[in-house]
Amino acid sequence: DAADAVTYPLTHATGEVMNRNLLIITLNGLSYADLTLEDTPQLMALKQQYHSYEQCYLPYQAVRDNAFAATWGVPVSYRDSFAAAGLYPVTVEEMHHQDFAIHLVTDDLSIVSRQDLQHFLGSTRLSELDRVTSTADAVKAGQDWLKTLPAGRPFALSLSVNPLNRINLSADARRALLKETDSAVGAFIDTLRGSAFMDHTLIIITSLAGNPDRRESGTLYPREQQHVPLIVIWPEGYQRSVSSGELCSTFDLVPTVGSEILGLSSNPADYSVGNSLFNLQERQFFVTTAERSLLLIAPRSITVYRRDGRSFIENYGVHMAVEPNLRNLMLAMRMLNRFKQ
Repeated sequence: DAADAVTYPLTHATGEVMNRNLLIITLNGLSYADLTLEDTPQLMALKQQYHSYEQCYLPYQAVRDNAFAATWGVPVSYRDSFAAAGLYPVTVEEMHHQDFAIHLVTDDLSIVSRQDLQHFLGSTRLSELDRVTSTADAVKAGQDWLKTLPAGRPFALSLSVNPLNRINLSADARRALLKETDSAVGAFIDTLRGSAFMDHTLIIITSLAGNPDRRESGTLYPREQQHVPLIVIWPEGYQRSVSSGELCSTFDLVPTVGSEILGLSSNPADYSVGNSLFNLQERQFFVTTAERSLLLIAPRSITVYRRDGRSFIENYGVHMAVEPNLRNLMLAMRMLNRFKQ
């Protein structure tokens, strides 16, 4: 039975009340290369003022799969097994234990399932959900919800907007949406700066899908598309005007929330394949999958291991055959299968 084949978390995770909040803004359809001073002046300013991670990559191409990685911190191959076992993410469980108010604002429910929403909210009741039609409406809904919170209650608010993730947009239409999105996000952060929330809130601005126009035909992993912005505003003013070049991914969000917001004492490896962004170390690669292949995403290369035993390095659609690196392959398999019994 699939439910009996997993152990998650590997050890019991105990949290500590830190009196901190969480705000995640995902601008889906945005790639790192889309950021320019002309089209995204607000996001560029936030990059310069706060902590920008310059080498952040998505593990998957679908929003739903990356949302799973961002919610659980583990590969999407565990989705069915975790659901069958009735599990919830460690961080969501701890948020409910600490009486967090959890809320989601989105303009597109078609990209996730009801089960995904339940795992994110930690409840079968979907009342903590706002459906909107634009980025500006998402920002207003988030602002309005924050005003309803009792003083001192911790919260986790997620704004998920998808106008930029539409395919077949004209260049002018995409640019207009990009400027609109940039302006709305900048205005939201400006309102937070004048609130009591700012000093006690971890704010993460990123994307769960790259620009669809940057898809490279014939590639398993379109690197330019999958390279996304990651801007972090740390509580208490830590790490301002910092630029980090270490490789990171969506898998790193869960251990960051676990350690910096919820005070989880257990090793992040017990509930995630990622690492905390606060003390991010150099890593050789992170592991993902695509089309029944194992992919090792490194800072300057993508190594692909096929099930038929072939291995090659992919570089913008060009495949160069290589001998398998057995040490890296074994390490990758251990990471991928960490929660399997």
